[in-house]
Amino acid sequence: MRFEGKSVVVTGASSGMGRQIAYDFAKEGATVVAVARREERLAELASQAEADGLPGKILPYVGDVSARETNDGVIDFAVEKCGKLDILVNNAGIMDGFEPIGDISDERWDKVFAVNVKGPMYAMRKAVQVMLGQETKGNIVNVASIGGTNGARAGAAYTASKHALVGMTENTGYMYAHEGFRCNAICPGGVETEISGSMMADSGIDQFGMGRAMAGLDKEIRMGKPEELSAAVLFVASDDASFMTGACVKVDGGVSVNSRRPFTTCMRARGGHLPVARYLLAACGAHMLRPCCRLFGFAIFLPPWLAGLNAVLPPWLVGLNAVLRR
Repeated sequence: MRFEGKSVVVTGASSGMGRQIAYDFAKEGATVVAVARREERLAELASQAEADGLPGKILPYVGDVSARETNDGVIDFAVEKCGKLDILVNNAGIMDGFEPIGDISDERWDKVFAVNVKGPMYAMRKAVQVMLGQETKGNIVNVASIGGTNGARAGAAYTASKHALVGMTENTGYMYAHEGFRCNAICPGGVETEISGSMMADSGIDQFGMGRAMAGLDKEIRMGKPEELSAAVLFVASDDASFMTGACVKVDGGVSVNSRRPFTTCMRARGGHLPVARYLLAACGAHMLRPCCRLFGFAIFLPPWLAGLNAVLPPWLVGLNAVLRR
């Protein structure tokens, strides 16, 4: 058991991914403090863990994860019950309505940021203060989103909030790396949870924004299951990932890869072929005067005068893009 004797806090644990994460930690021997607003759901989870004979146990903690008092309180509760805090999983999160920036309301923006950004910040701040004073430093796993790695998969509020969570993850991982403390994130795509179900049933969805966010997605890629995302969280939190910190791992079934536009498509979308100078910068960066590739064993050099041309690439040269970027 990877987490025998470990003390774990999981937010948003009353349903979906959070419930599965809490259950799986207890299944591997951890004492899990499960945080959510719905007391009856938490009680059911704790009873199920006991009935299933899990080696660990689940302790319910009722509270609003957007409030500082809840986040400070649950960390203190975990330390009181277990004598330490080993792992914090910031799983709680809410969606927006796919509103672009021109349509987002102050109320929606503030609500999304309260749960998706302020809540994790409160919990991380308290957890770091506790963990750095321990002999074993522990680690934090944030559940971000592929919406935090690009700007095209949700509305403005959710996208901005998950970018903020990714930024906090990377910054925290870097700042405390020398202390032996780790902080990472997983970035799911679509997952079969109450959030996705309620989103689809919400008549307040911005249809324009949702249409833009869904554009170009491969509809053959299925949604993830809570147990699949839970497995990723447990791996990142385990000693198997001891050299991983500041990482944001995409767990999305290939959605983020599929939604990238090919370089040649980007060129056509800009109204033709890029000027040579811009193409060379894109293909070779600051080293465009050095050999940029080897084609069939022959080195291709880019002479200085070529960078100054304001010509356009002939169509056949576009096909060399993949080779030039290797």
